[in-house]
Amino acid sequence: MSPHLPSVRFLSDLSSLLRTPSLDLQALQGKWPEIDASLRKERRTVLARIPHDDPIRDTTDLLSPLNSDAGEVLHTLALAYLFSPLRSHGFRRAPLEQFLAAVLKMPEAKGLAASEIITALGSPRTKVVVIPERRHILANTRLRRIPRTDIWIEVQGRTATWVIVVENKIYSLEQDRQLDEYALHTIEWCKRHAHNSKPVLIFLTPDGRKPTADQKNRWIPVSYASLTGVLRRIWQRNKSARGASWLRLYIASLLHGVLGLTINGNRPLDLVTLRRYLGDQPT
Repeated sequence: MSPHLPSVRFLSDLSSLLRTPSLDLQALQGKWPEIDASLRKERRTVLARIPHDDPIRDTTDLLSPLNSDAGEVLHTLALAYLFSPLRSHGFRRAPLEQFLAAVLKMPEAKGLAASEIITALGSPRTKVVVIPERRHILANTRLRRIPRTDIWIEVQGRTATWVIVVENKIYSLEQDRQLDEYALHTIEWCKRHAHNSKPVLIFLTPDGRKPTADQKNRWIPVSYASLTGVLRRIWQRNKSARGASWLRLYIASLLHGVLGLTINGNRPLDLVTLRRYLGDQPT
C-alpha cells in the first residue's frame, strides 16, 4: 500500500481542481477515475482491519466532557500514571517498557544504551521512579524561575541508572533555550547520580515534529499517534487488567482530542496518522 493516503476533503478538492481548464490537468483527467477508485478501495481496506471494539470507534472518551481533551498537564499526569509500575492500573511495566522499546529503535536514539535499559526494565530488581512535573532549582537561572520537566523517569538497575525525560507539547511551543536547559540539567544530574549515563530525551508532540531549538539533536521526536498505538496494543493484550476500562477511554481521548482522529461520520480522515496508530508506520 502507498505510504500516504488522502482524506475525503483532499479528494473532493482535487476533483474540483480537475474540473478547472488546464492542459496538464486534462492529461491527468483521463487517469483520475482509476486513481480515485484505487485510493478509495485502499481507504476501505485500512478501515476494514479495525476491530469492532477498537477505542477509535468509541463516541465518548475520558476528557472531552471536561473540556480538557487537549490539556497538556492532564495528559502529562495520565502518562506518568501509566508509566509508573507502582500505580493501580495493573499493566505493571508494559506501558513504559513498550513505549521505550519503540522510541529506542528510532535512528535518533543511536548511541543510547537501548538494550541495557530494556534488559534492566525486565528485571524485578530494577526500581522505576516516575515523577510528573519535576521541579529543578538552578543556581544560574537568570529569571530565578524554577523549570519543570514534564515527566522524569529513573530506571535504577543493579549496576547502572538511566534517566528518561519526556517533554510534552500539544499546542504550546517550546520556550527559548528551554530544551537546552532541561538537557544540560539532566546530563549534569546523570554525571553526579547515574554513573555518567546518557539520558533519553523524548520530545512528544501530536505530529512528531522536531524541536525548533535543538541544535545538538539531543531530543528524540515522537508522535502521539505512535504513543497511542503502543497504548492500544497494551489494552488489546490486557483487557482484564484493573485499568483496562480507564485506558480505553483515555486512548479515545488521545484519538479525538490530540490527534483529531475518528472514523465515525463523514469527517476527513488522516490515514497516515491512522496507520501510525495501527502500527503500520514508524514512530
